[in-house]
Amino acid sequence: MDSLNDLKIQAFSLAQLVLDTLLPDDLEQAIHQIGRTVTEEEAQAVTSIQNLVEHHGCLRKPYEVVYGDLQDHRQRLQQVNFNVQEISRSVAPPWKPVAASLLLADNPRETARLVTKKVIAQVDFREALNGLHTFWSTLMRLVQDLEFQEAAVLRSLIRHPMTVEDMSHTLGWPVEHIQAIVASLWAAGAIDVTRGHLLHRLFPVSKPESEVKKELDLGDYFTITMRGHFRLRPLVKPAEPQGVI
Repeated sequence: MDSLNDLKIQAFSLAQLVLDTLLPDDLEQAIHQIGRTVTEEEAQAVTSIQNLVEHHGCLRKPYEVVYGDLQDHRQRLQQVNFNVQEISRSVAPPWKPVAASLLLADNPRETARLVTKKVIAQVDFREALNGLHTFWSTLMRLVQDLEFQEAAVLRSLIRHPMTVEDMSHTLGWPVEHIQAIVASLWAAGAIDVTRGHLLHRLFPVSKPESEVKKELDLGDYFTITMRGHFRLRPLVKPAEPQGVI
């Protein structure tokens, strides 16, 4: 069973996937610094996490929600046969390097999507996890939620370009929530602003998060790119995880 410090690190790293706002540069750098310490300086990382969560409301609510989910999952695991838990733990990929990568990433949502895609593709891991590993099960569920939301945003752009406020009105989601999704999709090259030239729309490249923050504007009109269309309709669909709690 994961320790309380483990749960705090897991909750903080996974909370990066459900933030409803773009973070200021200094706060983002502080999160990156935690990512550099989680694997070897756990106590320092946990202290830094508690300090950031206490002083920044934009981190506190997502952290508390994910921490509660992890605790609930942990309690359910207490009812599972101990030997089954040990087999799952021994086969599952290590979680700390993934938590670190989420904290170090400029686009943690895209990083999480790529990581889970690799894990799901490995049948042995998927069957062994089977909902019995708190971090991986929660990560997979959050990524599924994110992909659903991102797909909704991408589909809203198929017919014509839209602003963040247009998408907020169409989907019925808060502007801040849409803005966070748009920033991630834009950084991944799945959408572009209409002022982008044709070649860039056809062959988009991932943008640094700093560029997204500098240029993202509520008045910009966004359009779906070829990469965005491919994300909606991949040539080969990844296998679905089975039995995730």
